[in-house]
Amino acid sequence: MKITNKFDAPIEFVRAVEDDKYDRGDADISVTSLIQPPQIGNLYEKHDDKLSTDVDDKMVMWLGTVVHNALELYADGLAEERLYAEYNGLRISGAIDLVKEGGHVTDYKFSKTGAVQYGLKAEWEAQMNLYAWLLRQNDREVQSLQIVVVCKDHNKMYVGKRKNYPASIINCLPVPLWPENRLERYLAERVEIHTAEDDVECTEEERWWNGRNQEYMRCEHYCGVADFCTQFQGGV
Repeated sequence: MKITNKFDAPIEFVRAVEDDKYDRGDADISVTSLIQPPQIGNLYEKHDDKLSTDVDDKMVMWLGTVVHNALELYADGLAEERLYAEYNGLRISGAIDLVKEGGHVTDYKFSKTGAVQYGLKAEWEAQMNLYAWLLRQNDREVQSLQIVVVCKDHNKMYVGKRKNYPASIINCLPVPLWPENRLERYLAERVEIHTAEDDVECTEEERWWNGRNQEYMRCEHYCGVADFCTQFQGGV
């Protein structure tokens, strides 16, 4: 994927976002990819040489990485540990931000305040429970899960004026631990659609339908491969 610089950002910013050290390790798929629609991942892989993203767009992700790295320096526990496990022949990996003594698992998110206002995201809940599965597959204890959200757009002037607006820029969200049968069903379903021979289209839920605006929010505004998606371009 090509990185553009449409707004003439200084060269140090360009170099910073180009220095992407992400690596899923010796795995077929990562937890974060497993919870995403397979069609998106397939299109990214298929059209990588035609895709581009701008420094301006990458900067938000880079800032999130900086926050992660800084917090790990002061964490009391095992930080940013990548674990591996196999399910039905698929090798899965996940980089867990923090595991404290006693099996208390934390993931950091650098996100908008809406992530706190509107309740725990379903994909975050799934991600954390897959981390719990990875830990247990590696003979590690899991007692609790939480996500710590650092609200990148927090504004104190909205506290008490907007419904459920968080009072603090830092918010700890407890994540329910799924019973074993629910986790097993979810894992089997995700592995099945990601290993299917035929292309699997995105579901209505995955496309984020907005009834008020009458549009699929993810497709219209957040999907980097929408231009190559026959499902979206065909108006399906």
